[in-house]
Amino acid sequence: MPSIKLVHWALCCVLFLAIPFLTAGCPQETGPTELFPEYALDPGTALQFASSGVGCASDPLVLEIENRGAGTGSVQVGVIEGDQEFAFVGDKLPGQHDIASDGSIRFEIAFTPSGAHAHAATIRVQALEGQFGETTQDQFWSRIIDVSGEGAGDEDGDGFAAECGGEELDCDDSDPTAYPGAEEICDGIDTTATGSRRRRRRG
Repeated sequence: MPSIKLVHWALCCVLFLAIPFLTAGCPQETGPTELFPEYALDPGTALQFASSGVGCASDPLVLEIENRGAGTGSVQVGVIEGDQEFAFVGDKLPGQHDIASDGSIRFEIAFTPSGAHAHAATIRVQALEGQFGETTQDQFWSRIIDVSGEGAGDEDGDGFAAECGGEELDCDDSDPTAYPGAEEICDGIDTTATGSRRRRRRG
């Protein structure tokens, strides 16, 4: 007759082998599904303005941040660092912003060159909840946006090109003393570029 220990050992083996089959049809308890925001940038990590006349504000470029993930997330959009010729315009400004799943937020950035040369700046976008996709591990949580543009015109170096959007801006781009906002002098020359030509005072 088998011993009690042998019977006990045999029962344990049978139960161990049978448990997977006994529980296969049972519903398994699962935890809550994690909602994970994932962001994408349009047009990417670079904003390149077309050449613009000095002193002439360009049409704004749009930086769009999309949340393609499964939950609402938050991003921190930093101020523009670098040349001050670039500026946020419109109703969306730097700061913390929430973005719902399948939603997006749009920022408009304008460029007004102060000189006839290249200008550059950066904008940092930080993910406070979620991450940026399609990237390596060390870039999951933030992006640096490179912003660039070039000023053109302004032959006399007074801070204004001859034209802006097809209209006259600097009435005399060969005279550095004549530009919009200059002090009008009674010398018969339109120094303010407003069409006013005062006569020189006689002594």
